[in-house]
Amino acid sequence: APLQKKVADRPVKAEEPRPVRANLASLFGSFVKLMQTVKPIAHGEQRRNMSVNCLFGLEAEGSFILQNVADRHRLRGE
Repeated sequence: APLQKKVADRPVKAEEPRPVRANLASLFGSFVKLMQTVKPIAHGEQRRNMSVNCLFGLEAEGSFILQNVADRHRLRGE
C-alpha cells in the first residue's frame, strides 16, 4: 500500500521556549557583526498565520515589517 502523507492542521505551541538557532552575520569593512534571529508565527485576523523572520540588533532605532506580511495580515502603519 502506498504511504500517505499527513498534513498538520495548525502549528503546535511549544511547551518550553525554544533557543535561538540561527544568527545572521553582517560584514562591514573588516568588522563582522552577528545579529540574533528568531522565526515566530504572526497571527492575523480570521485565523491567518504566517511564519516570519525577526532580526535583533543592539543599535537598532526602529523596526519594520515587510510589505507582504503587512498586506497579508491587513496591518496599518502608524
